[in-house]
Amino acid sequence: MFNLIINLCEKHGFLRKIASSKLNSDQLKVGPIGTLLLHNLKKEWHYNFVTNKENTVFLADNGSFIEAFQFARNICMERLPFGIAEIQENKSELSKENIMCKEVDFNNYFSDEDKVNLKCSIFVSSVHSTQFFHQWQRQRRIWWRKFSPNPGRYSITDIKTDENNIQTVQIMATYPWNSQLVETILLYPKPKEAILEASKFKDGKKIVQSHCVVSNISLNAMFMNTICDAYDESTYKGKVRTLLRFHRKIAPYSITFAIFAEDLN
Repeated sequence: MFNLIINLCEKHGFLRKIASSKLNSDQLKVGPIGTLLLHNLKKEWHYNFVTNKENTVFLADNGSFIEAFQFARNICMERLPFGIAEIQENKSELSKENIMCKEVDFNNYFSDEDKVNLKCSIFVSSVHSTQFFHQWQRQRRIWWRKFSPNPGRYSITDIKTDENNIQTVQIMATYPWNSQLVETILLYPKPKEAILEASKFKDGKKIVQSHCVVSNISLNAMFMNTICDAYDESTYKGKVRTLLRFHRKIAPYSITFAIFAEDLN
């Protein structure tokens, strides 16, 4: 079924195959129609994480996280919460985490230079971090379901805690061939070494330690997931048709029909 989807996307300009010297199979490039879909997906991500966020979120240039953090800390008068969103070019932090999918890994079909990681880090008080972590999981699952013609395919894994006390949860999309990782959410109880000295914030007259809740999304995986999620087979006049049913907000093209009633007089 996955190969049928790839062939359909290649036919309609969403994808194109290129020869790969690293893999036994072909790699994929985004086609001209797929570029429009990719743009709409990135726009919706930006709207959800930056524009329409309850907390103040600043967008950092690629590789300028520390500068953006210092700026956000000062502009927010050293008060929580606030966030830093990043569009990381030539990078995917999900590929090493996608251990549940053995047959199809969307990221493996793209070259390293084409990979983009969408990351958002929200700094919250240590008192409220666990509550925010659980709340964000539900919000993010709702976001994936909102654009899906099959919202029931999205699920949240159990929380895993590593030796550094970092909690991790994954949002998965279930397909006939396997489950696909679409987003990873992490709760860091300790800040990065680079911002360790600036990790304490004001809470009234008290000084509190910040925790960090992070969302990682591979743009390439989100693109492939959107296509696979939209794939549908329907019968028309006794024949099976293959379709891609996109949500109106992410569809590459929008068409409006104007129907005029005839003058009965």
